[in-house]
Amino acid sequence: MTAFPDPTYAALAARFERFLPATLDRIPPGLLREALAHVLLGGGKRFRPVLCLAAAGADPGAPPEEDGRDPALFAAAALEWMHTYSLVHDDLPALDDDDWRRGRPTLHRKYDEATAILAGDALHAGALVLAAGAPCGSEPRAALCRLLAGASLAMVHGQVLDTIPHAMTGGASPSGPTVEGILEMIDGK
Repeated sequence: MTAFPDPTYAALAARFERFLPATLDRIPPGLLREALAHVLLGGGKRFRPVLCLAAAGADPGAPPEEDGRDPALFAAAALEWMHTYSLVHDDLPALDDDDWRRGRPTLHRKYDEATAILAGDALHAGALVLAAGAPCGSEPRAALCRLLAGASLAMVHGQVLDTIPHAMTGGASPSGPTVEGILEMIDGK
């Protein structure tokens, strides 16, 4: 993990890293779990989950036995699963065709394209399972699920505009996308 100068950020990131492997417990041992572990546990800045934990007022020094009862950790993990799904699909040959992500081979390079697609699908579904299973009331869980689903839909829309420029409602000219079209794409991504 990258070192951060802020001790609160580092403590929240460490707490999240401690919790994240347990989010794979629902996945049976085998290829899918191995692929998910490759992309989820392979490092990264963890900016999104740490920001989520900080916004929720999570205790950076909470002991491990409290992790399973902290809804903020479930929300942060759901956010990381959703973000990672978007990266896995973005790396695919039909989109960006990237070979490396976070200093490691992308899933379609390490395994194959089918495994990467299915792992991305599992990350998307798993994010919603984590959100729906957060240890809090039904209203916050439903709100989190709606937020994640809406963000996912916006990301897909942004990716469509990035990949298929003529799909921009903001317009494209013969010389390329317009400023309005580019802003529409950025808003989605």
